[in-house]
Amino acid sequence: MKKKQKRTEKFNKKYGIISLEEEKKLRDKEAEEKTLPSEKEEERAPVYAVEKKTKKVEKKLSPREAVKRKRKRKIYLIFGAVLLILVAFSLINIVKVKMEERDLKKEAQELAEQKEDLEEELTLVNTPGYIEQQARTQLHLVMPGEILYILPEDQEKEEKKENREEQETPEDEN
Repeated sequence: MKKKQKRTEKFNKKYGIISLEEEKKLRDKEAEEKTLPSEKEEERAPVYAVEKKTKKVEKKLSPREAVKRKRKRKIYLIFGAVLLILVAFSLINIVKVKMEERDLKKEAQELAEQKEDLEEELTLVNTPGYIEQQARTQLHLVMPGEILYILPEDQEKEEKKENREEQETPEDEN
């Protein structure tokens, strides 16, 4: 019987097997030591804490845990890359929208200026001076007693205008 116990103890030590009773005893001892520290441990505790902060404990990972960590890193990396791409596209869209907004504001300002010009012209349309000016330039009318001189250059310009208007009208009909 003693041989069997010795072999069992030797096997347990070799492969790190601990019985439940022994484990309970070890835990109880550790708990007592933590709750009732001796004077020596109290003096040493701050030094130990400093040493613990400066030392980096490297934990050896099993191959399976290493693969899991690599897999997690890959997942985090992919997630970060996708997130970065989404943010980049969002920023590009924001910049495009801002540029379009700026262009539309510029166009709105131009249209407002054009509207003001047209409103001014509309107020002038009903004035006798404007009517007289348009009658002289477009219809070539003259006041009684005035003589209208038409120079050859003016006739050529008018003929070119008429020719252009005639060419544009057949296209509109088709």
